[in-house]
Amino acid sequence: MLRPTDLQANKLVLPTDNWVGLNILSTSSAIDPGDNQSYDVTVTLGMYMVYTKIVDTVDGNSGADEGLLKTGVVNSGSGEVTVVSVPYLYTIEVLSQSTSNPTERSKLSVLYQY
Repeated sequence: MLRPTDLQANKLVLPTDNWVGLNILSTSSAIDPGDNQSYDVTVTLGMYMVYTKIVDTVDGNSGADEGLLKTGVVNSGSGEVTVVSVPYLYTIEVLSQSTSNPTERSKLSVLYQY
């Protein structure tokens, strides 16, 4: 089981401006397979190495917004304050590269809401 370092874990729960102790490569969208400081996680999938990193985190307070699933449009007057959920938003960069031919690669940017 992979265990993130404290610095990597900070990227999951803190806004990008609060990433203390991480180098400048942490927020760069560039991934260099030869520099292990330029990515967070690497995974081998068959004949490909996949490198990923979180480059931006926008703070949230919960999971995805449930909209009006629990209540109607009008407040019932009970004095109850409904907290609107605000999900975390991550920008993730992914680079996959063939182990037999390094020029065969793909790059993907992912916007993930949790």
